Amino acid sequence: ALIIVTSIIIYIVAVKMVRPIQRMADNLNDIAKGEGDLTRRLEIHGNDEIAQLGRSFNLFVDKLKNIIADISEATIGINQAG
Repeated sequence: ALIIVTSIIIYIVAVKMVRPIQRMADNLNDIAKGEGDLTRRLEIHGNDEIAQLGRSFNLFVDKLKNIIADISEATIGINQAG
């Protein structure tokens, strides 16, 4: 019985750790393939290392979105000047 309870606890903890990392990996893969939605953000819960990684990912996507918007504006300005 102790082995079963321990196995269940280990499984639950592993799922709670892996799921946010998997979502980050999926979002990064979408961005890398050019299909990423830069308006989506990861939901962050807690203050552990995984939550910090999620915050950093969201900050990265915010900055990337701003860079792309700046490039888009500059391109429009160049096209209108030409």
